Amino acid sequence: MRKRVLSILMSVTLVGSMVLAGCGEKKDAATGNSASSGASSASSGASSASSDASSASSGASSSSSGSSSSADKKDMSDIKVAFILPGEYNDGSFNQKGYDAMLYCQENLGVEATYVDRIDTSLQSETLYDYAEQDYDIIVSWGAQMEDDVVDTLAEEFPDTQFVIASGTKANETNVVNIQISGKHLGYGYGYMSAMKSKANKVAFIGAGQGSQAYTDEVGGFIDGAKAYNEDCEVTIMYLNSFNDIDECAQAAEFCAEQGCDVMFADVSGAYKGLFDVVTKSEGKILTFGRNADHTKEYPEGCLSYIENDWGIKMADVITNYAENGKWGENVFCGFGSIVSGWTYNFDGEPGWNPALVSEEEVADFQKNVIDMIANGGWDPTFTTEDANPGTY
Repeated sequence: MRKRVLSILMSVTLVGSMVLAGCGEKKDAATGNSASSGASSASSGASSASSDASSASSGASSSSSGSSSSADKKDMSDIKVAFILPGEYNDGSFNQKGYDAMLYCQENLGVEATYVDRIDTSLQSETLYDYAEQDYDIIVSWGAQMEDDVVDTLAEEFPDTQFVIASGTKANETNVVNIQISGKHLGYGYGYMSAMKSKANKVAFIGAGQGSQAYTDEVGGFIDGAKAYNEDCEVTIMYLNSFNDIDECAQAAEFCAEQGCDVMFADVSGAYKGLFDVVTKSEGKILTFGRNADHTKEYPEGCLSYIENDWGIKMADVITNYAENGKWGENVFCGFGSIVSGWTYNFDGEPGWNPALVSEEEVADFQKNVIDMIANGGWDPTFTTEDANPGTY
């Protein structure tokens, strides 16, 4: 059990992970929608993140198996892939990431790709069945909404089809792959870099999902990462009642600042603006990690990086592995050293860390003691909710 040196009283509400529910009218499941050959701009920057993956500044992608780099070595034009999107393909959120991933795979792998979107819940099973009967080699179910149909029914009825679930929770051992982000790896990287950059040896993580395994893993990783860099670093963990309460997040950040924390990160949705407002007012005295490229532009004097979580590269890795090794089933946690690429640490739209804040020596340290160490199996703990309780460690 971890040792907490200070208990922090904060009310907690368990908030489920965000999953977009499909609704609206269903497109023709028999024909779908063919991807246009000229729409490659939707995945801008993805190929550069992949090509730079061998450098220390590229983050998790540098430790992937490299399967996507071998895409040009094998002809995949005979592979048929269908993306099943429950919401609108241009929703500006998770469904659009699926659409963009399809375009990326079509352009970079040469596969025959199609999609269908806006699937009513009552028609999900029928839509999946329609595509399976059309002899598609790979069927991608975008989100966890359809995973029960995939795992419990279709995988057995169509054993020669490779099914892929994007950001779900279920898989099998034969022909269903589920792709999830490794919260443990993500948290460890944040914690290690936070401790590295803290002058006060005091860092903070603010979340909003206490009790969920995803948050338990991320918080546990954050604490371990910070302690790995400096065992005397104080790590403050706080949880909000809501993912979207900006004022509550600002109050938590102000509390952490009063405790002397000079590096903070909040893995929440809309509430993140509360922390960002607090740290930007410090004019560089408090450092943080952004959630998108705009944050690094708005706060260059204090934003270390942001995560680019490219689903195009992930799906390309899955398809390439299928092309080279055949169908398989597994819960894949994307991170350092995973068969499917994790993410890149970006600054101002490009792979890398903020050059004004993170030296080349520190980048090399991070590569060796975080990315390479974890990729080589040097750290793989199991965390319980007690390991991620609010408090200061």
